[in-house]
Amino acid sequence: MKVMEDSEIRIIRHYSSKHKILLVGEGDFSFSLCLASAFGSATNITATSLDSEDELSKKYMDAMVNVSMLTRFGCDVQHEVDVHTMSFDNS
Repeated sequence: MKVMEDSEIRIIRHYSSKHKILLVGEGDFSFSLCLASAFGSATNITATSLDSEDELSKKYMDAMVNVSMLTRFGCDVQHEVDVHTMSFDNS
């Protein structure tokens, strides 16, 4: 797996490897993995799921493989994130 150089910027429609990207409510994390693969890195991506790791593995056949690959790309993967219970930190 080749990870891109920091100086190399890649753009895919509305997304840029220069942006900090938050993906909320991922199912099997295939969209996150698609971006990471296209960028060559995922150090700029945080991908979240409402499901726990256990629930993901039961619901989606490829989820844990996708999560593993995202981790190798440097993605911040978070589980059990419910946007309805999040609060703002105004500090």
